[in-house]
Amino acid sequence: YRSEGLRLPDASVRMVSAIKDVEADYDVVVIHCAPEYSFLTVGAFEAATGVLVMVRPQLADIASMAMFLNVFSHSVSLIEKAGRSVNYDFIKFLVTRHDPRDVSEQETVALLRDSLGDDLLTATVWESNAIREARLKNRSLYELSAGAVGRSAYEQAIESLNSTNAEVMDIISEVWGRPPIYVSQASRSTTAGKAKPPSR
Repeated sequence: YRSEGLRLPDASVRMVSAIKDVEADYDVVVIHCAPEYSFLTVGAFEAATGVLVMVRPQLADIASMAMFLNVFSHSVSLIEKAGRSVNYDFIKFLVTRHDPRDVSEQETVALLRDSLGDDLLTATVWESNAIREARLKNRSLYELSAGAVGRSAYEQAIESLNSTNAEVMDIISEVWGRPPIYVSQASRSTTAGKAKPPSR
């Protein structure tokens, strides 16, 4: 895009067009982009119908999130100034890389819940060696076996991811006018009760 001298609003048109080309083939398209002012990010802002902002429960990361939200607001204003509307079915926040045993992180998550209310997902993605190992292998945890990362860490991380993904799917289901059923299904499938803090 840079070599073609495109402006950010022009680049976002390309993203919208690309999504429209494949939207009939998929129920959900996930665009994962860095929290920065780039062509991909601005294009994603216009193409998206929902936004999920991830934040680590550290004060520095929360400050970075605040800066990102300023970029988000400015980018949307640029798109609207170009004469195109931006409408989202939801804007939600997700705590990631969370160590539930860390008291300071517990307090930070509580502050986020007070500030964001229902816009912050109930589930959090735990800090986990299993997830780190999957990332190093350039795979999702769902693509690995328990033996590849350690059974205990794997099971705890999978439960964390399943809870989060179920909540996201319920949000999407409500947008589609369907009853939210995934969180309740995930709860029923957990036979060991409440998860223990993640193994390191």
